[in-house]
Order: sequence, then structure tokens, then C-alpha cells
Amino acid sequence: MTCTAKPIRIEPAFEDPEQIRAMFARNAPYRALAAYAPEGLKDESHAEPRRPVLPWFRGDWALDGKPLVDGAELILHNNKFLEAARTAFGTPLVHPEFVAVNINGPMPAGNTHLDNPSFCGATRVDYPLPFLRVMGFSGLFEPWRVVRASTLFWFYEGSGGNFDYWPEGLDGPMRSQQPPFGNVALCADTDCLYHRIGAVGNGGAELPQISASATIQPNGDSNWTILRTENSAPLTQAM
Repeated sequence: MTCTAKPIRIEPAFEDPEQIRAMFARNAPYRALAAYAPEGLKDESHAEPRRPVLPWFRGDWALDGKPLVDGAELILHNNKFLEAARTAFGTPLVHPEFVAVNINGPMPAGNTHLDNPSFCGATRVDYPLPFLRVMGFSGLFEPWRVVRASTLFWFYEGSGGNFDYWPEGLDGPMRSQQPPFGNVALCADTDCLYHRIGAVGNGGAELPQISASATIQPNGDSNWTILRTENSAPLTQAM
């Protein structure tokens, strides 16, 4: 698996960022990322032991090119994202596929990983993500891999939260996109570019003890609250 596209930083990502930010609260709550990947985002180098469930939550806003929530088309068909993908991969043929969003509380750096690939006739619409990962790491299906431009965007102006990546593979040097991330996006092929989210926060926050059944939702006071389970009492304010 070879990455040829260089990451492209897009700033500003949206003409009306508050319109996009409002969607996060409107479409809450969000499930823990561990609920999507029960075995976690395992470090491919196998150098790190298994970690506890991180306060990392996800929601799906578009799938198979179709919006699942109101307003998702503003992200799916963002002209700046489409143009960056055309430039990065040298092709006019760009077909928006899905939108997944993340909410992160203060936490240590995430595990280094590749994203889940797609193949002609085998995508996340019809096959489970672990199966697609096995197909990708086997190398046997590379002629059928769909080259995908992943455009990552942030609304974060606090401490940490770097986007760390290894453009030459894990044996090469690490590069980082640094905050502030008030209205920033990055276009890259994260199916073959090893990457991770850097530590979020100032490092002083205690990691909450949660399971894959935890959720996060706004509390109406400009903060977000983590619930151990969907209907449980609040555990902690994440941000």
C-alpha cells in the first residue's frame, strides 16, 4: 500500500463555521468510539499495551454519499474539500462518500493506526470494518482498493490535539499539524498514512473510567457531559 498524495491544509474550512458547530449539539448524543471498534484502534506496531476506553466519541452524519442528518451536505459537498482532493490526487473524479464526526474529551494520545479501507464491491455499507481492515493489511486486494481522500476538520482551540502522521511509514519521522484548529481541515489518504490524534488538553485531567457503552451529550451550559451508559447519571464534564 503506497501513499502518493501529500496532506493539504485547508484554512478556513467553512465559510460559516458556527453553522457546522451547531450541528454537533443538535445531533447528540454520541457513542464511544470503542462501540464501533470493540478491539480499539490497536497500535499496528504492537508496541503499546491495550489501553482503557478513551473519552473519544463518534457519530455518522452521511453514508454511501447520502446525508443522514440535516446539514451534512454542507460537509459532504464542501467545495474546498472537493478541490483539495482533486489537487492532492491529481484527478477530477471525486465522489463524496461519508461523514463521521468525533467528540474528544481530555485524553492521552490515541493509538497509531490506518483508517478502514474500501474496495470495489466491498465497502463499510455492506461489510464490517474489521473485515475491511484484514483485506487491507493482507495486501491481496490492493488492485481493487478505492483510493480515498479523507478530509479531517477541527473546531478546537485548546491545548494539544495535534494531528501526528508518518508520511514515510512508521520507520520514518513523525510530522504534526499543530493547533490552533479553530476552523481548519486537512486532506490526506489516511487509509495508507499512519496517523494518530495527539494528547488532548494540558495533561492534568484525570481519565474517566468508562466502557464502550458510554455516551456524550451537551449539558446546556456550553459544556459536554459523559454518561457511563445511555441512560445513566452524568459521570463528568468533558469540555
